[in-house]
Amino acid sequence: PQIVFDEHGQPVDTVRRPRNEAHRIIEDLMIAANEAVARHFEEKEAPCMYRVHERPDSEKLANFVKLCESLGVSARVSNDPSPAEVSKLLLDVSEHPNGRALHTLLLRSLAQARYAGENLGHFGLASSAYLHFTSPIRRYPDLIVHRLLKQMIDGAQPWYSESRLDEMAGTCSDAERKAMGAERASLELDRALVAREHLGEKLPATITGIQGFGLFAAVVEPFIEGMIPVQTLPSDYYQPDAFGSRLVGANTGRTFALGEPVEVEIVNVDIAKRQVQLGLVDDARPSRSKRPPSRSNQPR
Repeated sequence: PQIVFDEHGQPVDTVRRPRNEAHRIIEDLMIAANEAVARHFEEKEAPCMYRVHERPDSEKLANFVKLCESLGVSARVSNDPSPAEVSKLLLDVSEHPNGRALHTLLLRSLAQARYAGENLGHFGLASSAYLHFTSPIRRYPDLIVHRLLKQMIDGAQPWYSESRLDEMAGTCSDAERKAMGAERASLELDRALVAREHLGEKLPATITGIQGFGLFAAVVEPFIEGMIPVQTLPSDYYQPDAFGSRLVGANTGRTFALGEPVEVEIVNVDIAKRQVQLGLVDDARPSRSKRPPSRSNQPR
């Protein structure tokens, strides 16, 4: 999500962040630079702080494949998948109507990247050596790599041993997760403030999550997410299926599946908890949105 602010710094809209060919080219160049520096440290057998991403948990990946099959999506990976297999799986599910929801679930089934004083490779990038080096230097691990590279060029002894780097890497990984949590909380707050301005509106959405207590859905415009409590669904007793891909009514057999388009109403917004409650509009006819035009088209 990308938040759009007005001239007073207040959030007025939330949209999908654009990603075009220029973004992809820049990402490729950044990855190439990071790999080149990592290989340089490997060749010199010098201590460094790497960005590592271990192999995915085979059980979690197998469960994801079963979930895909339950939705009619062809998904195949070996017991010991290669990065190429996982990349192809990502591509396959992305092209499916339920692709956005499945793409997110697949990424959640993979291991979380972290920092380490030992080069363990980066599975997600299919890279044998990777680190964070590229500017702007916005992370402490970037600064450490720049320091060590400068010392290597100057022929000086490295400041940090591998054990010290590994200790620092653990601290940096923990700090990164806390920062990501704070960033997510801030984003959820801004999206909740935007949602509050659309209370009572009926809007198109897509089911992105299935739980026993309800459905998670992403509204198309404004780009917000919320939950539909199970007790507000059409009268029945609902339970998730074995794969967490559907919520099924015990009496009527009515199902709500991942990736299914629905129409929702923004029922309630709790700013303090940063939560948006949605209600299902149980009507096949699309409703016209009451959403006024955005006051600003440019993010601040």
